[in-house]
Amino acid sequence: MGLVEFDDTTDHKVVPGYSEGKGTVLRAEGFEVTKIRFAKGQGADAHSHEQDQFAYVLSGRLKATIGDGEDSYEIGPGQATYNPTGTVHAVEALEDTTVLSFKAPMNDEEYEATGRLS
Repeated sequence: MGLVEFDDTTDHKVVPGYSEGKGTVLRAEGFEVTKIRFAKGQGADAHSHEQDQFAYVLSGRLKATIGDGEDSYEIGPGQATYNPTGTVHAVEALEDTTVLSFKAPMNDEEYEATGRLS
């Protein structure tokens, strides 16, 4: 265990297919942390996954939408959105935004990690 560093210059697309976010994806046994950058107007299309997700805004603002739009709200620095397993959700960056995302439990690697937490 020890120091964890994120590469803020990587152009690695976090989750190809439904997200335009770029950043570092780090995994440990059953856990993932990702530092995601969204340019204004970018985001993640409506999707769900088998993990709980907690997304904490470091800078910028996001519009978060849950379900088919029945719940929509803005979050900024110091705020987060929580999406339990199977919850349909989407985000859109209202300005350039950086998010720290935590997912657990990670079972199969559905997409490529850029590094390991060990």
